[in-house]
Amino acid sequence: MCEYWDKERQRWVLVDAQLDDLQQVKLRIAFNPLDVPREAFVVAGHAWQMCRRGEADPDTFGIFDLRGLWFVWGNLVRDIAALKVELLPWDTWRLTQGQDEHLSGEGWRSLDQMAAWSALPHSDWERLREHYEHDPRWKVPPRIHRYTEFGLEEVALVV
Repeated sequence: MCEYWDKERQRWVLVDAQLDDLQQVKLRIAFNPLDVPREAFVVAGHAWQMCRRGEADPDTFGIFDLRGLWFVWGNLVRDIAALKVELLPWDTWRLTQGQDEHLSGEGWRSLDQMAAWSALPHSDWERLREHYEHDPRWKVPPRIHRYTEFGLEEVALVV
């Protein structure tokens, strides 16, 4: 998702440049991807909060058979990491894999806090960056895994 200020309409406009004509038909997209309605896209931080508070079913977030809290979790982590590293939606490392056994109570609190900071109307970027820099769980490692048409491959990042 991208967002830009439309001076003529005096508002921010969400754009989903990934949705081509074929995807719009297959996924039954009923809105203009060059002007995505706010209610049609939920940022990961807000989706995480909704799921954790029981306001939304985690299985309503995702695509095809890739759904659930782990999907929201992975997107929250990638959203935060994108402040420092350019990533692809199919890049993964330990914290993005949404495996409960990797987290203590403090880990869950960290996800909740990062979601809260990122879901604000004007996100608290300074706090997000500071937490990212000081909590080693959030830092993207130099080698990650990427899902490709050939399976899961290890990739070295240039950071």
